[in-house]
Amino acid sequence: MAVFVFLNPTILVNAVDMSAMIKKATLEINAEEKETTAFSTNTTPFRTRLGGLRDWSVDLDFNQDFAASQVDATLFPILGTAVSFELRSQAGAGSTTNPAYRSTGVLISTYQVADGSVGDVAHSAVKWPGAAPIYRQTT
Repeated sequence: MAVFVFLNPTILVNAVDMSAMIKKATLEINAEEKETTAFSTNTTPFRTRLGGLRDWSVDLDFNQDFAASQVDATLFPILGTAVSFELRSQAGAGSTTNPAYRSTGVLISTYQVADGSVGDVAHSAVKWPGAAPIYRQTT
């Protein structure tokens, strides 16, 4: 797969496929920057760094729905707990061209029940931190 349009991702929260409820997803994985610049090793005017501890978070924007088995019924009961998470850029099995980013723990630390103005579609935006390592799997 080459460059693609983000049309049909798969997003699982606590093993529940919430893909059809989400209108925007951002998965960010990063590493701390640890500066190693020292007097005797710095012969040029540049800083040196190493990567430290890794971290990850996910931002999701849901179309809010209070019906059974939808957004509110799925998220409210798990508020404050760490649950499994998976994101694949396309529907279908994980593969070398459709890697699955999986974790046994994303912390459901916040739940925005509703957001919107008069005439808007009600939505719920959340940002959750990783509570366990996230892995890139291609099989």
